[in-house]
Amino acid sequence: MLKRHNKQGASVWDRKLTAVLGFLFGVTLLLFCVWVITLFVTSSDVDDCLDKGGRYDYELGQCESDEDHPRP
Repeated sequence: MLKRHNKQGASVWDRKLTAVLGFLFGVTLLLFCVWVITLFVTSSDVDDCLDKGGRYDYELGQCESDEDHPRP
């Protein structure tokens, strides 16, 4: 069967490695969450613009309507 992890028998190196890996995992998870939220907000803005009948300018990051660009 599997051996149980004995915390008292773990070396200092093992405890430090576990702490560092846990910290890196936490930071990675936090950055992933920020990235997902940013994508959700951006896609929500684009969707709202298109629902209103406008065009979304990705370079400027804003919604344009036909009133902004009248036809000649």
